[in-house]
Amino acid sequence: MYWQRGIQFDLIAQAITRDRFFLLRSCLHYVDINNRPSQADRFWKIKPIINSVRNACLSIPRNVSCFSIDEQMIPFLGRIPYRQYVRNKPRPVGLKNFVITTSKGLVLDFEIYQGENTPLDRSLGLGPAVVLRLAKTIPEHSVLFFDRYFTTVSLLDRLNAINIKATGTIMNNRLKNIHFNEDKKFKQGKWEELTRSDDQIVAIKWKDSKCVTVLSTATGAEPHTMVTRWSKAEKKYIEVPSPSVIKTYNQNMGGVDVCDQQLEAYRTWIKTKKWTLKVALHFIDLSIVNAWMEYRQDALNMGIQKKNIKDLMEFKMEIARDWLAASIKNKRPLAFDSSSSGEDNLEPTEPQHKVQNYRTPFPPEHKAKDKYEHWPIVDDLKTARNCRNKKCKSRTRVRCSKCNIYLCLTTKNTCFKDFHV
Repeated sequence: MYWQRGIQFDLIAQAITRDRFFLLRSCLHYVDINNRPSQADRFWKIKPIINSVRNACLSIPRNVSCFSIDEQMIPFLGRIPYRQYVRNKPRPVGLKNFVITTSKGLVLDFEIYQGENTPLDRSLGLGPAVVLRLAKTIPEHSVLFFDRYFTTVSLLDRLNAINIKATGTIMNNRLKNIHFNEDKKFKQGKWEELTRSDDQIVAIKWKDSKCVTVLSTATGAEPHTMVTRWSKAEKKYIEVPSPSVIKTYNQNMGGVDVCDQQLEAYRTWIKTKKWTLKVALHFIDLSIVNAWMEYRQDALNMGIQKKNIKDLMEFKMEIARDWLAASIKNKRPLAFDSSSSGEDNLEPTEPQHKVQNYRTPFPPEHKAKDKYEHWPIVDDLKTARNCRNKKCKSRTRVRCSKCNIYLCLTTKNTCFKDFHV
């Protein structure tokens, strides 16, 4: 539909033709598939993209002390041997990606699951192996947060040995030597706290709407806080006490979920049976979300007001316009004119510009001020157009060939120069 007559989108239609786009998409490869490297992993076909994105994530400074680890799904419904199904995920079918992020959702490292070929030390099990693999990229004395899929007592001991604290929910069948009271003996807001004899690990069972058990080497139950919960018995909201470990866990655990939420907002969807294209698009979107989070944090540090900070849609569209502008800049279209004598005239001529009746939007600032091929063209118009420079009320027939807007160019008015400087 980008190229369909009547509703075509000029920004894309002028950058690439429809047939060339589909040809490139069907022939797209990231490595030489005829020269498969020896001892290659299952994702060797897209290894350059994975390495590029991962190296960029690893270069991000670790300025915070709290990190979260969770699963992330790369949506794909086609056939692939290592496709996974994860319950309770918005996109439950696809490739499983283990991700470590900050509490605000900035991705710092990841590892795509590929079955037995995943480079992990599984002496403690799959979940602990993932945590130990991703924990190598964070500094000492950091605090990790993860859910019950990863948490074991042996994992917390191993992390404690490398000076990394951790907090995670845990399943009751993994607590062999810890015995709490039965769930029915807990009232809403009540908890029970048990500490190991060496004072290194604390286990807390707390009753919210249901009972939840947390294992931690970083935080205990005190000082507790009050939270608002709905009481079925009293049929109203009441204040109930909550342990400190629950508060810190809720504040820092949702980093991967924040990243997934931003990815789903403007995900690049394309119908294809090629898993390589799906994974590549996922990591392009992930890179853009990461870049937007860094941009937003830098803007806040510079004191820019929140209303002047670009949202994710505007930020992503600006990147798209910049890529398209680079594509058009490197493109040199030639228009050939056939003579009436029957012999072709192969001299290139300037492509004819079609005058639009609608008001052309302003080009992005980086395009207007790049000082590249902004040629003035005088159009043969019956009525001059309004100058688009700010605070200019004159009319002109001079148009910028690149920005496609009308600007004054006379001895008195230098709007054409002022707009591009």
